[in-house]
Amino acid sequence: MFQVEKGLAMLTAVGTAICGAAAVAAVAPQLKSRNEEIAVAVAAVAILGTIFTISYTLLFPILSLSDAAFGFFAGATLHEIAHVVAATAPVSSTAVDMAVVVKLTRVALLLPAAIVIGIVVNRSSRSKQKKENRGLSLKALPIPWFVLGFLAVSGINSLGIFSTAFTSGVVNLSYFLMAMAMAGLGLGIDIAVLRRLGIKAIFSGFLGSILQPTWRETTVIIFEVNRYGLDNKRVPAWKR
Repeated sequence: MFQVEKGLAMLTAVGTAICGAAAVAAVAPQLKSRNEEIAVAVAAVAILGTIFTISYTLLFPILSLSDAAFGFFAGATLHEIAHVVAATAPVSSTAVDMAVVVKLTRVALLLPAAIVIGIVVNRSSRSKQKKENRGLSLKALPIPWFVLGFLAVSGINSLGIFSTAFTSGVVNLSYFLMAMAMAGLGLGIDIAVLRRLGIKAIFSGFLGSILQPTWRETTVIIFEVNRYGLDNKRVPAWKR
């Protein structure tokens, strides 16, 4: 509908549906995306995520959801983990805990999504090149190795080997490095390219970001009714 380039559309869709910039970075090698496409997709996801984070915070009193339900809603729809925490922190720790768990469940879908996209793109590329007898090397496998590294480090950290201070320092360092990487991508964008690619991507991402919370809000309402009943309304923490 918005005539967004296929590669950019897939980057924006994955970033919106799974986990923002990390998802874009994971599937970009599989799609052989250009740096300008990656930067535009990251920018679109970041802009939309920020807008919806602020909107969710303002809408919380109107939605009349329990803290846990609001956390479920935010975790199931917002783009980045940072967005999820920012939207639910003003509500309560219960909302934050639920939101983070749900969001991490979405993040877990990054690996299979990247692998499937890589396989599809790899097959399409080989079909076009007519290299039926080409052998697959380890390097050619469509596996996002950094995601596997992420899972390995997460597993090691869950063992409690490292101190809280060390873990916090590493996390802060990762935020800094991610910010530098995103800044580098952004500084490499031509304004003309952003105007040509970015506006369409942002509008298509905005439409997806609207549809996503719409049906998930319905799911949350059904969850609330089944759990508490129609007459047993939960009182949010901010009203207590």
